[in-house]
Amino acid sequence: MKEKNLPFYVLAMCLGAGIMVIGFALKTARASSIFLNFSAVLGLLVVILNLFFLIKHVAKNIEKNK
Repeated sequence: MKEKNLPFYVLAMCLGAGIMVIGFALKTARASSIFLNFSAVLGLLVVILNLFFLIKHVAKNIEKNK
């Protein structure tokens, strides 16, 4: 992953967090439906995946700077 890709991952993580928050908020406000559960789980998955890639990127940079 190059430095210029970093804003993309941060943006994707924010988007995933937004989807997750909206999904959980609507799920608690109304009766749970399959779509709301799916959006909440999808948002959580996007956040976890992007966090993994972000940590991997930071670890690679630390190794490169040593």
